[in-house]
Amino acid sequence: MKVDNYIVTDDRVRYVPYQIDIRADSMGYGFIDLKNRPSEAMKVVEARELPELQLLLREFSLPSNPFFSIGCEKAAWKQDNGRYSVRGYVEFSFNFPVLANFQNYETLQKDFGQAIKKKKVTGLSYFEWRVAPMIIPWVKEGMHSCTLWIKVSDIPSRDLALRRYNKAVGLLTSYFKDLDIPHTTQSKVFEN
Repeated sequence: MKVDNYIVTDDRVRYVPYQIDIRADSMGYGFIDLKNRPSEAMKVVEARELPELQLLLREFSLPSNPFFSIGCEKAAWKQDNGRYSVRGYVEFSFNFPVLANFQNYETLQKDFGQAIKKKKVTGLSYFEWRVAPMIIPWVKEGMHSCTLWIKVSDIPSRDLALRRYNKAVGLLTSYFKDLDIPHTTQSKVFEN
């Protein structure tokens, strides 16, 4: 099965930090600053059931990592044909405002696409990199965040769909863990 890996722009502005958002069909627990607090990544409610998502959030929270996490979510459901899908996202940004732009996310997306071609991936529909403007009150520079949507579909059971989704997130975790971003002396959003 071919895995789609593409990037799109989203004009809706993200405001970070954001508050708890309770709706009829979902609940967002609000922004949690995990940077430099990797042990807190294991407590993120939205990442329960997904050890690889917890590891990815932990990776982003390490002081040496050039990114920080903004939010995450996932949903699993039964399709009309009786099979299962899981769709979710992890939103992140470069911790250096000067790097948080469409071109750098596009470079990541293309590089990740090359990396997953080398791996055997099954039961996966897509990775969608959605880049949007972001405002953080204490940052003067314009920034963008990236919401990385992942979907697996047409899986025979909910449990297997969650495992396949977790495996897809694992591809991201190992990609970001092995990523070498050149050091910059520019200001950071979150200092060590």
